[in-house]
Amino acid sequence: MVVAEPSRSEQHHNNCDPLQRYWEDSVATYRCFLVSGERIQSVQSLECADDAEVLRKGAALLDSKPEHQAIEIWEHGRFVKRLPRPVTSHKGTPSLG
Repeated sequence: MVVAEPSRSEQHHNNCDPLQRYWEDSVATYRCFLVSGERIQSVQSLECADDAEVLRKGAALLDSKPEHQAIEIWEHGRFVKRLPRPVTSHKGTPSLG
């Protein structure tokens, strides 16, 4: 009987403490594409527990980068959402529509 050796990632996972294993199993890596016009200008990875968390962090990231017009968020090949920069009125407050 031939027993296959565990892969390096399986060895790493098995040797981790339980808290680290939980963390690795409970977060996803999202790619955030900062867009100006229709061109990607920058990419940043965020590790988040779910889509709601990455949407909050993505909005904050976009807010901190005024030179970009939007952010597209992806989890591997899955499109999550495109967040445009909020349109502001003449008084500098966000427009509601």
